[in-house]
Amino acid sequence: MKYLTISIILMFFPVSSIAYNTLRCGKHLVTTGDTKAEVIKVCGKPDDWKGNQWTYRQKKGRFIKFLIFNGNVLAKVKNGPRER
Repeated sequence: MKYLTISIILMFFPVSSIAYNTLRCGKHLVTTGDTKAEVIKVCGKPDDWKGNQWTYRQKKGRFIKFLIFNGNVLAKVKNGPRER
C-alpha cells in the first residue's frame, strides 16, 4: 500500500509542474523553452508588454498570464489576478 501511494503521488507531480509553466491558447499550449515567435504564432500578439514580460488577458474569471522571457526564450509563466 505504501508503494502504491508513492506511485500515485509521483504520477501527478510531473503533470502539475508542466501545467504551472504553460499557457493555453485555444487548442494549443505554449510552455517554457518556446521562442517569442512560437508564442506569437500560437497566441497572437500580447495584450501588453514591458521589456521581457508579456501579458495575456483571457476570458472573464480566468487568470491573467504573465510570460517572462530570457532573451528570445520563454523562461516562466506566472498567474496574475483573475480577469474581471
